Amino acid sequence: TSSAGEYKIPFEIHAEKDSFRNTQKEIKNMEAFREIAKKDFREAYRLFNDKCFPEMMEKADNRQKALYAGLSHQPVTYQNLEEFFVGLKEKEPVSVSLKTVRNEFYEIRESVQESFDIQKSGWGHLRLDIEPHGDFLEVERRVITQEEFIGSTCRIEYVIHADRLKDGNQTGRIIVRSPYQKLVYEIMASRGPRIRADVKAEEKKHRASMVKDYLEYREGIMDFKTWIGSTRFILNQLRASGCDYPEYQMYEAYICHLEGRDEEASEILKKYQNKEFSGDELELAGVYLYLCTLTGLYKDKAQAVWRIQNLHMQKADSFQLLWILLQMDGGYKNLPSEGIFIWKPGSGSARISHFFTGSVRSGSRCSALREKEACLQKSWLCVWLICPDMRRIFPEVCIRLLWQAMKNFLPRMFWKQCANM
Repeated sequence: TSSAGEYKIPFEIHAEKDSFRNTQKEIKNMEAFREIAKKDFREAYRLFNDKCFPEMMEKADNRQKALYAGLSHQPVTYQNLEEFFVGLKEKEPVSVSLKTVRNEFYEIRESVQESFDIQKSGWGHLRLDIEPHGDFLEVERRVITQEEFIGSTCRIEYVIHADRLKDGNQTGRIIVRSPYQKLVYEIMASRGPRIRADVKAEEKKHRASMVKDYLEYREGIMDFKTWIGSTRFILNQLRASGCDYPEYQMYEAYICHLEGRDEEASEILKKYQNKEFSGDELELAGVYLYLCTLTGLYKDKAQAVWRIQNLHMQKADSFQLLWILLQMDGGYKNLPSEGIFIWKPGSGSARISHFFTGSVRSGSRCSALREKEACLQKSWLCVWLICPDMRRIFPEVCIRLLWQAMKNFLPRMFWKQCANM
């Protein structure tokens, strides 16, 4: 029944006897099981959970048995079966790709619904988590499975809410995440007309300006008030161009804290109270906890330190997380090696080299050196928040900052050890 009238629609129901037991007899080896899974993954999943399946595994080698033992513990999911086949090299993981990676919308007066397509290749289980990043974005479905693909294509619907758009260009992202991949679809939306500009180039220019201003402030060339005013102006420009990313918001919260406006800083940080930081955002999670502790939003400092230690264990080569721990936990400063580390540029990811291995008693450290080390720590925090990938984008700024650090803050013994390298 509908507003257009009432209709009778004929339909038929076909019921078939479960052929599960008959299928089980067909499993003679792993190749036969793979063929069943390729034709009907659900049937293979039921077989995988059957109490008779271990009998088939008796003919398997030790590696196959070990993999089965690890993945057959309850609860067994479709992903377990997928990993079973992938681990045995019986198949490749199902891969996905985006037909387009970016779209732009201008002169938005009312909410609009848009979409983009995902393509998959391969057979097997597929679960995709869809994560919108941006206050103005809303996705229709948060989870996509292989059943929702028509052939090899699935369409992701999303809504751009006009009433949530701020002034200027707003940039958002929709992340498509599988156990093996992470795809990012970028969206720029604006109430205003299209203005031709290279947003990435503009963002790099603003970041470079913030790094330059900060270094001049730390070197005494620029006073605190001028530095704060200049930084706020650049942050506003970034926001207007749609680059209102979490690292810039946290940098703004840190600026508020330095000005003594912890309530305003806390309001900025509260936006991320329910955020689940991914494995690629461990350093951002550490900075968030550190700022929450500074502003009083997070009262349990010991718990915050423990959580940051866990983050550092997951990303042991993170210079940023190490320095945050040095600032928050006095025990790290009293290590036999004095905990003096420096970032060593090289091919690949950032590495932490432990140069200063001499034993220096904590009682011999003067208060002035402690103050300078704290100053250096804040320098690294600010510069990382401004430009987390600074080593690759601004190598000359890295060299300059490290030069100032070594010249002003580190003991003379450090220079002797560097000379012998």
